[in-house]
Amino acid sequence: MSTADTMPLILAADVWEVVVGVIFFVLYGIGQLLSARESIKKKPVEQKRPARPPAKQAAEGRPLAPQPVGQEESLRREVEDFLRRAQGKPPQQERASSPPRKPKPQRTPPPQPEGGLRHEGVAEHVAKHISSKQLVEHAEKLGDEVALADDRLESRLHQRFDHQVGSLQRREESTAPPGKEKEKGAAAEIAAMMRSPQGMRQLILAQEILRRPEL
Repeated sequence: MSTADTMPLILAADVWEVVVGVIFFVLYGIGQLLSARESIKKKPVEQKRPARPPAKQAAEGRPLAPQPVGQEESLRREVEDFLRRAQGKPPQQERASSPPRKPKPQRTPPPQPEGGLRHEGVAEHVAKHISSKQLVEHAEKLGDEVALADDRLESRLHQRFDHQVGSLQRREESTAPPGKEKEKGAAAEIAAMMRSPQGMRQLILAQEILRRPEL
């Protein structure tokens, strides 16, 4: 056989070896995946302490702990990264968990002072409800009433003493003998005194002195 006849056979043998190698590699990878899955199923599940829920940790202001990733999940991610590299794409990066928001502190209202209403004194109460103008008006009103009462009392005394002196004068004129002009002059003097306020005061004092009992 010539070399021209043997070349296609050599090329066919080389291609067959490459195909067999690729098939063997694929079968080996599938076997590794199946064995890993069976080992995960046979491995007993460890009892772990239950972690706090994320909502409670966020309410307390603690950062969320990263969740544990299983072996099957990690193997799946490795296979996806391998396929992405084979297709010329960058590997997928894990999303960074956003930090939890801290709860806003609640504002407490300022404490109210007890006994806000202070007790007012008597002087403050009077000064608040009665002004100085009202006090002046009240004093003037009382002064007018006192002056009016004095005038009324004085007029009554004038009327009473005028009546008594007039009757006394008429009585003396009717009963007195013709030689007693001095007594008429005294009566006239008394009548003149009663017509003036100063004379009235003198007559009242004289009457009080005469009414005193002798000791």
